[in-house]
Amino acid sequence: MIDAANKVIAIFNKFWEDDGYRAALSGAITELRAAIPLTSHPESHHYQQGAIQPIDYIAANRLDFFEGNIIKYITRWRSKGTPLEDLRKARQYIDWLIEMENARQ
Repeated sequence: MIDAANKVIAIFNKFWEDDGYRAALSGAITELRAAIPLTSHPESHHYQQGAIQPIDYIAANRLDFFEGNIIKYITRWRSKGTPLEDLRKARQYIDWLIEMENARQ
């Protein structure tokens, strides 16, 4: 699993480093957010907390899939009906990230 995950991450990061790809993805996310108001989400309150949306932070800092999910779950865990579930999800992504880093060394 680790090798397959590393391959996906490497491909994603290769494309993410390309300014044209990153600009296109950021533009598409902006369009999508404008087209689908957050208030249409049944549990939108946890997406509207904080000074910056997790997706904006993730994109601005070029975080990969695992790092992005860690940020997402850590950012919103207090706002959800099942906070421990989000903390467990964040921990799982942290554990996977640690496994991948250990495999690289």
